[in-house]
Amino acid sequence: MNHHHTPQFYLAKWKDPTDSKVNTYYYVTAEKLVCKKRGTKHIGCSEALYQLYNVEDEGKDMLETQHYKILDGKASNIMMKLVKEGVLSLNQVERELWCDFLFSMLIRNKEQIERTTLHSRHIMSEVDNSMSEEDKEKYAFEHSFFKVNIANMVIAALSGYNVFGPQEVLVEFKQALLSLRWWIDDYASLDLNLITCDRPVIIYPVSEENIYQYNGQIKTLLQECDYILSMPISPSQCFFAYKGKRPNKRLNQILKAQNFNIIANANNQIYTLGLNHDKFIRKYFKNSQLIF
Repeated sequence: MNHHHTPQFYLAKWKDPTDSKVNTYYYVTAEKLVCKKRGTKHIGCSEALYQLYNVEDEGKDMLETQHYKILDGKASNIMMKLVKEGVLSLNQVERELWCDFLFSMLIRNKEQIERTTLHSRHIMSEVDNSMSEEDKEKYAFEHSFFKVNIANMVIAALSGYNVFGPQEVLVEFKQALLSLRWWIDDYASLDLNLITCDRPVIIYPVSEENIYQYNGQIKTLLQECDYILSMPISPSQCFFAYKGKRPNKRLNQILKAQNFNIIANANNQIYTLGLNHDKFIRKYFKNSQLIF
């Protein structure tokens, strides 16, 4: 089963209305970049990304069906509201759910799961050493389950899956994001539009003078440093969150910088509504860094 780290409802905003497919740029070799029309079912996903092991077959896709599908369904409705009515239309519950979704978009990917798996081996080793033989026998199922699934369970918990209770990292991220000024830029009047990618949530410094060595503390970047969070929510609209006022730049400057940063932040795939960015993408994909 394909599990989407970039949800289909989000990708659908970049569908070509003539064939309901998305222009998708990706490398087939280290040197060969291609662009092909793909359906949303087949992009922004990995086979069995959130699959659970040591469970019955009907439980293997539990995180996809019982957490991410529900989270994405709620986020889809919120994003539709943002597109049509703007940030002021959201109530407090919707704002908090939007925070859960944005944080999930930062961490629900193969690379983060692999990093969490490596870290969790140390945790499970400490658990093993602290358990008596009696407890190991008593909790044999739970122990074997978490030994192979703890990384995916932790990643899900960090985006609101309440298996371990409230997670401090998510709570801090939500507090930080909720304290910022939110707005949406609309570029419908411009000739160019927004592109997006498989890592669409970007956190970057507003100016070169405010570069802060990233250490994983997103709360620090957003609240104490001069960093901004952005995510395209359609080809003509982009969501921003920042502690200060909206940067005093022209719309076309912001759009071009946003597209460049999307290319720099992309992991494997870039998505576009049309082909008017083709030369730009081919020049910079896998050959760029975030700009200010």
